[in-house]
Amino acid sequence: LAMSTWYLILSFLYTLSLSSTTNQQTPTSTSPHQDIFHYRTFTSPELEDFADYVHQGLRWKYYQTDDGVNWQLNFNLLLASPLVDQITKLVGVDRSKVQFQNATGRILRRGDDVRVNRICQDESQSGSVVILVLRTPDDRNDYGEILFFDDVISDVIKTVRPSEYSLIKFSCRRPYQWQYPAIQTQRGLVFIQLLFVERGWTDTTGELNNVQKPFPTNSGPYTKLSESDLEVKVTSSFNLTLEKPVFILDNMFEEDVLSELTEHFLHSSLYIYQEEDDSGYTDNVVFISPQMPHQLTKTRVWAVMERVLVHVTGREGWYPYDVSNNLNEPWDHTRIHPDCFGRDEYTLLVYLNQEYQPGDLGGTVWYEEENGEDIIGSVMNKYGRMAVFQCSVPHSARPPHAYRPGPRLTFAVKVAEERDSAVVRSMSETHVNKEGDEDKSEGEVEEELWERLRGELGGDVDKLESQFEEFVSEWNAEQEELFQEILQAAGTPLREQDL
Repeated sequence: LAMSTWYLILSFLYTLSLSSTTNQQTPTSTSPHQDIFHYRTFTSPELEDFADYVHQGLRWKYYQTDDGVNWQLNFNLLLASPLVDQITKLVGVDRSKVQFQNATGRILRRGDDVRVNRICQDESQSGSVVILVLRTPDDRNDYGEILFFDDVISDVIKTVRPSEYSLIKFSCRRPYQWQYPAIQTQRGLVFIQLLFVERGWTDTTGELNNVQKPFPTNSGPYTKLSESDLEVKVTSSFNLTLEKPVFILDNMFEEDVLSELTEHFLHSSLYIYQEEDDSGYTDNVVFISPQMPHQLTKTRVWAVMERVLVHVTGREGWYPYDVSNNLNEPWDHTRIHPDCFGRDEYTLLVYLNQEYQPGDLGGTVWYEEENGEDIIGSVMNKYGRMAVFQCSVPHSARPPHAYRPGPRLTFAVKVAEERDSAVVRSMSETHVNKEGDEDKSEGEVEEELWERLRGELGGDVDKLESQFEEFVSEWNAEQEELFQEILQAAGTPLREQDL
């Protein structure tokens, strides 16, 4: 018989042996190297709930990774989940011969700096990588496939386009590279990567840490700035026709304060993942790391900000109600937006990219009106620079240059003139003063909070802020319990119609 005929016969026998194995599924496609398999599609209502929660309910960390897929989460809690047992049976991983090494949640986005990688770098290491795909770009023309190379990385031997709820298995020694999604697509590829290795193999890559560290205190003495000092540090300003000036200040923070902030937001913070929305009054920032406002007020950063606010407004009593870091990448589609409507409040921005140079882009622009054509003023992204402006002024963050390694980091603080107003704003924005507020307008929630503050709390804003902290802590604990329930339910045995 011709070699091609023998190959077809052997392939058929191999596929037949797979399909006859208990609970093991026949892969949709395999590689001639017999170490790359694609199984699609299986799902269940419980698994879909799990995917929705991973996609929308979790917070992510930014890491510089070997393959360029930098948004990750530690998912080692899957070790105790029946979901892993089901997956290993479906793809034929023999748990008696290998150990579950780690599980990582990952997000692949358009423009990611993807690179060829081997998960097992040492020739003595062996094992299997299993990928559970939870979310994919919308269309086949939106890319998002994974390429596999020959052993010497001279050519591509197979390309797999993931589908939602499909499984991909390949040798941990197999070189691979992700194709990032098309630039026009707003959806990322969300997946969980499982690594099974021979027993006794030690992972030297270190474990991902899902913990959000407290806001840095910037402990140390603070030298209060005089009016003349502040005048010197206001390097530029521009006035809008509606008498809403924008102030730009440089050299406001000491180096240790800036480096501590940068380290916190780049390596120690968790980020909410919000897919872009080109409608409504949104800034379209995809990754935001919210912080508790009261934690900021105990730092040297706030001591400087408070002094600047008094200088530019002539009024005291300012207090933060919205504190976060915005992380932007070159391919993000940020939008023009105001931070508030009809309020006498201010926004402060601090730029935290030390390595940025003129020409790296990533600044901010301001408009007279949200629908206006002309840019009234702009500012270059300069390390430690601060911009201060009235919150109703339309503005937009600008993404950094595509060649610029690393994301754009901007620390954003929104303030109200009085502490009680700020605490009420913090609570009403998050709709967390009590259950059921998710269906109420922000104004309705604010009104109820003011009634509580003036009534049962006797105007004691400390008590209201303590209630806010307690509720956030309880809510976080409830979310953790909910996720555990969803995770366990995702391991419900799959029915025939689910496979």
